[in-house]
Amino acid sequence: MPLPPVLRRRLGLVGASLLLCSVAVPLLLATVVLESAQPDTYIAGDGVPQRVAVPEGRAMMVWLDNTVTDSVCAVEDADGNPVELDEVADAPRQSAGSAGDWVGTFTFEVAEDSASVSCQGVGQPATGALVTPAPGFLSGMFGVAALLAVALVLAISGLACMARAGARQHSLIG
Repeated sequence: MPLPPVLRRRLGLVGASLLLCSVAVPLLLATVVLESAQPDTYIAGDGVPQRVAVPEGRAMMVWLDNTVTDSVCAVEDADGNPVELDEVADAPRQSAGSAGDWVGTFTFEVAEDSASVSCQGVGQPATGALVTPAPGFLSGMFGVAALLAVALVLAISGLACMARAGARQHSLIG
């Protein structure tokens, strides 16, 4: 049964809107994810505490240089209370160029918007650590795959709507 012209036009508009959303929604999601990211905070290995901003509700990760095994880091909350460091089982890595890799070794959580981190490193100068938000749901390759999947579903839905709107019922008159 053919669609009335009004419904075909509306279905065509829905399809065009979905195609537009297949570009806009992943871009918006990527922008939100990138805006919530904060730059890495380098903690010198001199043992001096440094204040680190903690995004609300996010676990933080302490990254240690993979060439140094003797670095020791400590974290305190805003009141000066020690914060437990949880060891990461399947440690992620970030490239540090020719110097080696940073290994996500510990995570911690605090209720406040900041924490004090100190590291006692080895070597000259003493090797420190990086502190970043722990990788989350839309991080790395999984995040890219999720954004591409959203775009693909919206694009296919839009094309299907536009194809249905453009399809005409032909009858064979013999």
